[in-house]
Amino acid sequence: MLKRRAYYFHSLTTMHSLYLTLGLLLVSLGGSLGCRCAPLHPQTYFCNSDFVVEAKVLAKKAGNNQFGQEVKYIVEVLKDYKNSYQPIRGNIEIFTSGSGATCGAFFELKQKYLILGSTTRGVRITSSCSGNRLVTSLTTYQSKALRNGIYRNNCGCEIVDCTFRAECPTASKERCVIPDNSDNFCYFNKDACTRSRRGCSWDTRACRQPINNVYGK
Repeated sequence: MLKRRAYYFHSLTTMHSLYLTLGLLLVSLGGSLGCRCAPLHPQTYFCNSDFVVEAKVLAKKAGNNQFGQEVKYIVEVLKDYKNSYQPIRGNIEIFTSGSGATCGAFFELKQKYLILGSTTRGVRITSSCSGNRLVTSLTTYQSKALRNGIYRNNCGCEIVDCTFRAECPTASKERCVIPDNSDNFCYFNKDACTRSRRGCSWDTRACRQPINNVYGK
């Protein structure tokens, strides 16, 4: 009888541990799936943002601002790519959520990033869906497009990525389209949608090459 009770207790303990493990796994998966954002063209990220700066991360502190952002980064602005007339200068505060599940952005101290975001009542906010990048990860074309104002000067042109869409609009004088049978990362890394007298069109022919030649810088 004692052996049966011991076996029963051991079985319950094992099942409890299994359920606890499964529960923690589901919570973990739920958190990781909480923030979802489709990748966009860098020009789209740029044009949708209120600020776009190259900055060095100096410190990370508790945020708790009026918009519920729990983390505050203090960064040194090295270059303002968005505002050419009244550029952001010096050290500024940028707020974000404290959790990856709610799209909080994470920056390593002393690293240089391209940071994008919105400004509300003077408070700058960013997220993991804002298009932030390590400066060292930018391609040659992306750096050129930022430095020479290619993104900034062509925000009137829309970019539609059709690589994962069943139905897609056609290209027009106001729109560039990434075709459904193409490599969208080539367009992200090596091209921009620019306006001429004939309307909006892709800036280069780089992404019309065979697919095995379009990666890299």
